[in-house]
Amino acid sequence: MTKRVVKRHMTRGALGVESGSKDRLKRRQMSRSLELILTPFYPRKRSGPSGTSFLDLPSKLRQYVYLETGLAQGALFHLNNPRPKRDDLDYHDDSLPTRPDWDIEDDCKGSLIANNLLLVSRTVSKEVSHLFYSGNRFRIHYTEDYGLHRLLNLSDKAFNSMTYLATLLNSCPAGYDIDGVCCSKNGHQCIRHRPCKHMHQKPLNNTSRRDQRVIAQWQQTEKRIAASIQPSHMSLYLICEVVNLQTAQKIAQPFFEMPSLKNCGIRLGRPIDQFDSHFRYQDLPKEIRLLRWMVARNAFALLLCPMRCTKSGQGCFCSRKHAAASTDCRYFHNPSAIFQVCRSTREESLRVFCSKSHFVIRPRRGFLSIADVTYNVPEVHLFLARTRDGLPYLQSLEIAFPPVLESYFDLQEEGLQAWIDALKLLETEAMLPNLTIKIHMFRTPGELFQLNRLTHIPGFEEKAFTLVNQVVGPTTRLQGLKDCFVLGMAL
Repeated sequence: MTKRVVKRHMTRGALGVESGSKDRLKRRQMSRSLELILTPFYPRKRSGPSGTSFLDLPSKLRQYVYLETGLAQGALFHLNNPRPKRDDLDYHDDSLPTRPDWDIEDDCKGSLIANNLLLVSRTVSKEVSHLFYSGNRFRIHYTEDYGLHRLLNLSDKAFNSMTYLATLLNSCPAGYDIDGVCCSKNGHQCIRHRPCKHMHQKPLNNTSRRDQRVIAQWQQTEKRIAASIQPSHMSLYLICEVVNLQTAQKIAQPFFEMPSLKNCGIRLGRPIDQFDSHFRYQDLPKEIRLLRWMVARNAFALLLCPMRCTKSGQGCFCSRKHAAASTDCRYFHNPSAIFQVCRSTREESLRVFCSKSHFVIRPRRGFLSIADVTYNVPEVHLFLARTRDGLPYLQSLEIAFPPVLESYFDLQEEGLQAWIDALKLLETEAMLPNLTIKIHMFRTPGELFQLNRLTHIPGFEEKAFTLVNQVVGPTTRLQGLKDCFVLGMAL
C-alpha cells in the first residue's frame, strides 16, 4: 500500500516537474520573442549570440523606423509660433485670395517630433536630429518677447543639417500676410478687399535704438549661420521692411559673408520708382552687360505672376511688387528701357535678348474664349515688323493660331496677305539656318462643344482643310530652316 502511494506520488511529482519545465520553456520563448520585438528601440540590448543590434540595420531602414515612430518630415515649424487669424488671406494686387500662408494648423498638423527617440542613445539621437533638421522647413518671426533667441539657441550641428530657413524681421501687416501686397505706394494705408484688422509694423530705421537692437541680433544670427552651414545646402529667405538705403545695407551685409546658398531670397520693401544718382551702364565690362540679359534670369512666360509665388510658401519675393531679389523668381521684366539707353547698348542687348529667348505669339483674345476672331492682322506680323532689327538674331519662334471656328472659314484677303508679308520678313531678315519655328493650330477643351456642332455642317472638313492649307502652305518659302514643326488639330 505504501509503495503504491509513494510510486503514485513520485509519478505525480515527475509530471509536475515536466509540466513546470514546459511552462518555463514557453515563458522563455515568449520573453525571447518580446526581446526580438523590442530590441530595435534599445540598440545596446543584444538580440542574440550574433551580437546584432538596431544600429546594424541599413541606414534607410533605420530612417523608415524613425518616421514610423512619429518623426516629422516635410513640415513647416514656426520657432516663435505666432498665432495668426484664420481669415488672414494673402492677396496680390490683381489675384484671387489663396489659403492663409501662415495657417499653422494646415502646415504643422501632426508634425510633432518623437522626443523619446532622442533619449535612446547618442547615436540614434544624432541620426534623428539630422533627419529632423534636414527634412523640415523652419520659419522664425522676430517678436518683442523672444526676438531671435530661439534660433540662436540651436546648436551648430542643427544649423549644419538645416536646409530651409525663413526669417521675418518685420512685414506688413503684423507679419502674417507675407505673401500679399497690402500697402499702397503712398504710405502705409491698407487697400485690401476687406477691412484690415491688424496694425502695421513700421519699417526698420537704423537711427532708432529699438531697431538697432533688432539689426544687431539679426547680424549675430547670420554670423552663427554662416559659420555652421554647408555650402550650397541651405535655402535662406529674409523679409524685412526698411525705411532707407542705409538700413537696407546693414540688413543685407551679412549675406556677403555667407557661403554659397542653394536658394536665396531677400525682400526689403516696395520697389523704388526713381534713383537719385545716375549709373553709367557702359562702364561695366562687356561680360557683365551680357550676363544681365541671360535667359536664365529673364525668361518669357505666358502666365502672369501666379497667386502663390512658390510652392514652399516662404513668402513672395517677386520683383514685380517688391524691392526683392530671389533665385526662385522667374518673372519676366520688359526690357524696353535698356533698348533706349543708346545705340551700342541697344544692339548689344537686342542680340542677347533675341538669341537667348523663346518667343511665343498667341491670339490677342487667348484660347479659352470662343468669341469671333478673324485673321485681319495676324499678331505675328505686328511682332516681326516691330522687332525687325532683332530678326537676324532670332533663334526660336512659336506661333499659335486661334482654333478653327465658323467665322474663320472666310479668311479675308487682307489677313492672308499680312501673314505672307510676315513670312517674307523672316525670309529676308532672319538667319534661317539658326531659326526653329513651331506653328500651332489646335482646339481647346472649352471649344469642344462648338467644334462638335460644326462637324455636322456640310463641307466642314473641306473648309477646315482649305483654311489650314492657306496658313501652312506659304511657309514653304522658308527654305533652310533649322527645324519646322506644324501641330495640327484632330477633326
